[in-house]
Amino acid sequence: MSYEVHSIHINVGPGDSAIHLLVQPVSAGQKSFKVVRACLIDGGMPGYEEGIADTIRDIRSKYDVGDHAVDATLMCFDSVVITHWDQDHYSGIRDYIQEEFNTKAKKLKGETWDQVKPKLEKETISLFRYVDRTNKDSGLLTTLYAPYWNENARKIYGLKGSGSDLPGPFDDGGKTKIEKFNFDFQTPWPLDDPKKRKVSVMVTNLCNLCYEPGKTIGTNFLDNEGLKDGQTYDKIANKSELANNTKSPLPVGIFCIVSKAHVIGNSGMVTQMLPESVDDDDIHVFMEEEKATEKNRLSIGAIVLWKAAAARASHYFAGDLSYEVETKVGEWLAKNGESKIPNIKLRQASPLFTVPASRAALMRPWGATCSATTGQSYAPPSRF
Repeated sequence: MSYEVHSIHINVGPGDSAIHLLVQPVSAGQKSFKVVRACLIDGGMPGYEEGIADTIRDIRSKYDVGDHAVDATLMCFDSVVITHWDQDHYSGIRDYIQEEFNTKAKKLKGETWDQVKPKLEKETISLFRYVDRTNKDSGLLTTLYAPYWNENARKIYGLKGSGSDLPGPFDDGGKTKIEKFNFDFQTPWPLDDPKKRKVSVMVTNLCNLCYEPGKTIGTNFLDNEGLKDGQTYDKIANKSELANNTKSPLPVGIFCIVSKAHVIGNSGMVTQMLPESVDDDDIHVFMEEEKATEKNRLSIGAIVLWKAAAARASHYFAGDLSYEVETKVGEWLAKNGESKIPNIKLRQASPLFTVPASRAALMRPWGATCSATTGQSYAPPSRF
């Protein structure tokens, strides 16, 4: 049975967003491919959530999405990945969820907030899969991945006090070891309130949540299967070992190989560190010559990896990962011989530091995809 991976990069302005589909060719019907698994990675800038919606509608018109179909025009995903907490990566996903809740709330117009709130608390979101979409307590089938959550956020940036620095509704109140994704939906109520006084409801258990490097690295984002029992990501020496030590039965995967500056095949954080550190020995203040923010350095990165006698990677992306961390990724990719990766997604955080020559030498891509804009804060790469 043959499989293909179709990668669709979405126009979300000066930011990143992509949908990756594991598909099988079909011989009957008007559509040539059936979707087996689906992964959404990043969502772009605020206000670009419609680009995600348009792409989903286009996929629905061209693919048989099978049990990933939601209503007539929507679809759900096996995983949703926020590579890092910059607004040009997470905002489109946040706004997509917000707009869907806005639509649900509008259908309840005329009811009191006391009537509306318990109904919204039970709602599901189309991006996520459930055993029974009418009852999210039936089982959550989607995992949301991020490089860190609240308990590490303040330590990473050296902030003091209580609370969180995670953006908007992703704030979970500073709790630790959160395993389910909750969303703080805020809206004026009544909807036509001239003073726009807002009320809020915390909608809990929308999907599973994973953000610890030890659980994320080595995981196949297509089916959320991690490494075999007893295996740890720092012991995986090369691509073939990753292919042979995953629980995933799929012949191909989108495997996480870097998160929070932890790189597969390496122990601990690989970024350069200052002597000073904060409470958590695993979180440090960073200093590099390259102009990359702490958020960029902690980006999640992954490869499309095909299992074979000699496993091969066909696609690489890593948010806005910094040069130092990405060099370690390139070294790992080259460990078992052939390191060429046909397609890479370029970071766009800076026009001067986007694509160091050393990265091109390590990965030797045939093609590259990059975000481009006329804005002054972002630009396509000036050298490659």
